[in-house]
Order: sequence, then C-alpha cells, then structure tokens
Amino acid sequence: MSMKTLLLSILLLSCSVQCRSVGTHDVLLDKAINSLVTRITASQITKDSHYSSVLGLFPPLTWERQKGLYPSSVHFNFHGNRLMKALRDRVRVPDDNAFVAMSVTQFLLEALEFHPELYEKVTETQISSSIAAIISHRDQNREKGVPLYMFWRQKFINSTWSSWPTNLAVPLTNESNVAEAIRKLALRVCPNPKLLDVLKALVSVPKFIVNMFHIPADFDDTGCAIGLGVRLALLHGITFPTAAKHWQEASSNMNEFAAAVKKYAYRPFSNGSHANVIDPRTYLWLRNFLYEQEAESSRRGANPSVALVTTWVLNAEENRLNVLNQLPYWMPFNVNNVDASVVANNLFGIVSALLLEHTGAPVEWFDDDMNQIVADSAKLLAWILNTNALANRPDLVLLYYPSAFDFYFFVARLCHLLRFPPVYVDGDTAFQRVARSLIDILHDPLKVHGTQQLLSRAIVDDSFAYWDDIIGGGDNRFAHDDRFFSTAMAVNALLDIWTATVPCTHSPFKCKMRRTWDKGASETIRNIVERGVLWLSTVFKHTSRQNAFFSGSVKSDRGEPFIFPSNYMQTLSGDKLDCNSSLSNPSRVVIGVSGMIARDDYSLLLNSTCFGKSVPTVDPGFNCPSCTAPYWSSETLADAAALLALTKWSALKLDSSLFNDVEAK
Repeated sequence: MSMKTLLLSILLLSCSVQCRSVGTHDVLLDKAINSLVTRITASQITKDSHYSSVLGLFPPLTWERQKGLYPSSVHFNFHGNRLMKALRDRVRVPDDNAFVAMSVTQFLLEALEFHPELYEKVTETQISSSIAAIISHRDQNREKGVPLYMFWRQKFINSTWSSWPTNLAVPLTNESNVAEAIRKLALRVCPNPKLLDVLKALVSVPKFIVNMFHIPADFDDTGCAIGLGVRLALLHGITFPTAAKHWQEASSNMNEFAAAVKKYAYRPFSNGSHANVIDPRTYLWLRNFLYEQEAESSRRGANPSVALVTTWVLNAEENRLNVLNQLPYWMPFNVNNVDASVVANNLFGIVSALLLEHTGAPVEWFDDDMNQIVADSAKLLAWILNTNALANRPDLVLLYYPSAFDFYFFVARLCHLLRFPPVYVDGDTAFQRVARSLIDILHDPLKVHGTQQLLSRAIVDDSFAYWDDIIGGGDNRFAHDDRFFSTAMAVNALLDIWTATVPCTHSPFKCKMRRTWDKGASETIRNIVERGVLWLSTVFKHTSRQNAFFSGSVKSDRGEPFIFPSNYMQTLSGDKLDCNSSLSNPSRVVIGVSGMIARDDYSLLLNSTCFGKSVPTVDPGFNCPSCTAPYWSSETLADAAALLALTKWSALKLDSSLFNDVEAK
C-alpha cells in the first residue's frame, strides 16, 4: 500500500468515528433512485421532429429529433471567466446519436436487475422505442442483419448511405449565415475584446469539421449495441419481448461482424497490407507497448504478431477510393486509429456475444484470429493501467473519449462480465475459455493500478467522496461541471472491480440480483464508495450534469495528426509528400505510420518539425488556451450512470464489520 493510500485510509477510518454517520439511509437512496429513473423516462424523445428554419437562418425554428433517443448536445469548450463559462453552457446544438441511447438503455436494464421495483416505471414502450431508434443507426450499406453500427443516422448521398447529423450539417453547410448571426448576436450582447478571439475560434469550426460528418460505422457503437442486444435477449426477453425480437431480427449475423473486426484490426507487424497503417497520434502513445511485444516475441524466438481493435470499420485504401469516387463514407483524416475506450467497448460486445452459445447459437465466428485480437487488445488495456498511460497522453490514448472515468468503467465492466456472467454458463464453452484468459490479463491491473489511479483522484471531505474531470477545470473559479457524471462513473468502476454479482438461482426474468464485496476490498475502498453513493444521492437534484462523453479527436491547434512523426505520407491520388510539402488541402492527404519505426529513429523524429510545426510531445490538456474544441454532453446519460451506481449499491450485501459499526452509530 502506498503512503498516499495509507494516509487516506487513516483519514477515512477517523471520519467514520468522529464525523456524522456516512451510512446511506434507505429512504434517501430509494428517493434518489426513483427520482432519477423518472427524470430519465421523462427525457426520452417521444416524437420525431424535423429541422426547420426561415431562409436558412440560424438558429432554426425546430431542431431534428428522433423518437426513442435520449437528448445530448454539442458544446464548445470555452473556459476562463464567467463569460466563457456562459458561452460553454449556452452555445450548444442538440445532436441525437446512438451512443447515448445505447448506454442509457443498457444502464436501465442493469438497474432493473438490481432494483426490480423499477419495472413499474420502465415500460416496454420506452425500451422498444429506444431499440427501434438504435437499430435505425445500423449501417445500411451492409446486408440485413449485420450488426455494424453508426454514431449518427445515415442519409442516401451519391449512391451511398452516409452519416448525416442534420442539426450540425445543415447550419454548418450554410456557414456564412451562421457565422454572421453568431457574430452580430454576441457583439450586441457583450462587445468584449476577449469575445472576438472566441468568435474567431467558433466561426472557424465549420471549415474544420464540415468534411468530418460522413464517418463510417465504428467498433465502439457496434460493441455497445451488441452488448445491449445480448443482455436484452438473455435477461429481458420475456419482459420486453417486442424489443428483444426486433433486436434479434436486425443484428443476428455475427459472422460478418467478426469478419469486419478481423479485416480492420491494426496489425503493425504485417507486411504489404493496409492493416499496418495507423494514425501517427496512435503510434506515439502505443509504440512502447509494441516494442515490448516485439521484445517478448524475440525472447521466445517467435516472429512478432499483434492484432488490435481499431475505431473505424474501414481501411486507408477503401477510404481513398471512397473519397476519389465522391462516396461520402470516410474516416476523419483518412486513416484509422486506436482509442482505448473503443477497444474496451468492442471487447465488451464480443464477450457478450459469446454468451449466446448458452441459447444454442453457434459461435464458430470466434476463431483463432478473433481470439488473438481479443487477447492482444486486453493486453493493451492492462498495459495502459499498469503504466498509467493516461497520466502522460490522455489526449491520444482517449482520442474520442476525453473522460478518464469512462475508460476505467468500460474496462471494469468488461472484467466484471468475464468474472460474473449474468447467466449460468456450463461446460467448456468459448465464453469460459476466453474468460479464463482475459481475467488473468485484466483483473490484477484493475485491482492494483486501476484502483490506485481512481483513489488518487478522489476528493474526500467529512461525509462525501467525489471526482472531478475536465469540464470547468479551466475556469478562473473552477466550475466542476462534470463532477456528477465523473463520480457516477468512478463509483461504477470501483463497484465492478471490488464486488461480485450473485446470480439468481431461478429464472433471471424480473429477478433481483445481489452484489457482495470481494474479500480483498479494503475498508478504504468500501468507505470511499459509500461516500460517493451518499454524495450522488444527496446532490442529484441541484448539481450540474454536464459531461464530455465524446469529443472530436483534435482538441487544440496542437492535435492535428499531420505534425506527429510518420513514415507514410501521400495524397489520396498517390503523390508522395514530405514534411516540407505544401499542405493546402489536408482532407486530400493521408499521413500515418506504416509498420514499425525503430526506437532510435523515432526518437530523432520526435525532435523534428513537420509542415512548419514541432511535434507536440506533451499533452496540452483539455483546457489549454487554444482548446475550444467541441464536446458532446448528455444530462440523461449522467442520470443513467448515477442510477446504475445507486442500484448496484442497493443490491450490495453490507456484510463488512465496518459498515455494521457505522450503521449502528
């Protein structure tokens, strides 16, 4: 135990005696749980609406909304004084997407398992409506039944089904009107010189992201969708039969899903293949993991071989042809990448799908190649925890998920699923074989380093524990706008690491699952979790529920991939480039790392310049002076994360002597 952890433990034990009782009262907990589920249900979009404006003016009269989804908005990360905070809070665009609906529905289903009383509040209409909306985000360029999913809905453009976020795309393609409207309105309200700098950043956003809307299917939303569908089918098929049937009809072709995972995996040691080309930002943070794997293979006298889950269901060559043929289905910056949270979510989907063998479904799609991808990807997650990679380059490790607490929770829930599957698994099944392997890889890193990293970021006072992340951290007076969401995710992560799920001994439908503490869960961990639960239960009505569950990959002027070390530089037409070339049209080039760059050669590249800029070797932070990039926030997602944490706690058997003592007091 580190000195910091020891001191924290002493503080907590002292507070349990000297301060008022921190025991979570049932009345307070039940009130919070019921209020949260009511708020979540009320927030669901219940009817479609279309984008409508007068003469193309902004903002529109009505925004596009899709029935069955839950609301989220795009904000810009203005920070500093009160004016900047006001802009961050109020300059936002509603942006419905599948990820929020998938996550909220997943959390609701799990909350029902721990707190069946909520079945009175969560109806089949609500669940079926969400599932129908989610299924509408399935990639329509694929055959029926292939479970490859999009972040946004698609529109048929140039003979291709292409992502089209209407609320963002329509105004930003009419850039001059939007920019002029924002400029006039803002300067009329507050003619502040500082505001002019903000306006320049805001007005430049359309030019930067207008070509980023036509993204392909991704392995993040795909993994979340599969995990949700499997849980719905296995545990809630009787309660929500319409939703379960609709899901199974739309997403049954796991062979094509597995084929895509294998085809688009990152294979840095392969030769003559587009599979070895990756975003140079990924290579910067990932390279030491690859060097270690290469050295390990050398010690064993074997050829190095690594295969990792990527973000996009596309490769550089397919992307090049799509752009040249004007088929709007392409990756940002024309190259794939690896995001640690995407990796965890895709493994969650894969492992969940293996549970379908319990129902008699074939799992031949999980072959040796899939097994390697899953194992290597799990090793990467463990390496991130063991080396505390998030402390060095969170901007690159979490390219699209800036919240560190998202990552800890995604990995923790994956490992918990492996240790405690929600259905009884008998015999030597594919799930059991994978579970044995991945538990060995992930469990200890989560218990040791993951837990230490979570505890080190906890803020503890007399009665509460909570966590802060990034939104509001750059204000002159820290706003802590994402404290509620961050605390919910941190508590969920710690509960998934340090508790066991006790399965039902009878039918799982409407069965109340229980949680118990692992024997190794220290008093410090138990006490901090309870304090976090008490804080969530106390403040849920009157605190900010903002979050940055998603962001663009470029968060500042130092985040573009072009200025990172690379060895693969060319235009989409095939013309070679170098760092002294003109970069007049970044959307028409592909810059990446092909294969491996020797360690010494890479060190030299780190000290070089490319396109007139030095390599950003240090994370500028999410709240740097030039960091005004967009991020996605959903208050409903924050509520659902808190609901899941509180219902897990309600199902926890408090058999610790510490807690018995606290309750007695």
